[in-house]
Amino acid sequence: MNNLFDKLDEKKKIRIITSAIEEFSVNGYKNASTNIIVKKSGISKGSLFKYFKNKHSLYTFLVEYNNNKLIKYINDKYKKQQSWKNSILMYSKCEMEFLIQNPILISFYRQVIRDLKLEEFDKEAKDLLNASLKYFNNIFNDYTISNELMLHISFIVKGYNEYFYSKYLECNQDILFDINEIYIKGLKKHLDMIGDE
Repeated sequence: MNNLFDKLDEKKKIRIITSAIEEFSVNGYKNASTNIIVKKSGISKGSLFKYFKNKHSLYTFLVEYNNNKLIKYINDKYKKQQSWKNSILMYSKCEMEFLIQNPILISFYRQVIRDLKLEEFDKEAKDLLNASLKYFNNIFNDYTISNELMLHISFIVKGYNEYFYSKYLECNQDILFDINEIYIKGLKKHLDMIGDE
């Protein structure tokens, strides 16, 4: 991305971002069409490539843009808890609330997880994983948790999230707000299977 995109009025930026997120959510990186993105955005293809060098830079911008929004949301809502389990539940609740308020991002993040396995995203996948782990680990710095336990926690949260997103991805929008409670109860059940350290 360059400064030209930053200088656009907010409505136009959001229109481009939304159109791109929708296209990548449905078709993934490889099959997404910049022609569809520009048509939905109401801009020319030349303009899109003035703002972003190529499809790859647009995609990585969207991942970073949405991660920054998610981190800001969690930072605004997250409150430190007495135990590491309650902290994970609070963190996860904030994350799920953000996704419920932005339901297209559930599909987008599922595609991102698939797409980051592509060879052309080796560097981005590593950077994103490292940034996510660093942020997640910083939340739990105040607790005495061994590396082994942290690894178990990461596996449980990642596995439960993948299961949960796949099960509820196609759910009716009317029940989205009930999902947060279902999600937290299920995650708590899985975390309770780990002993306290």
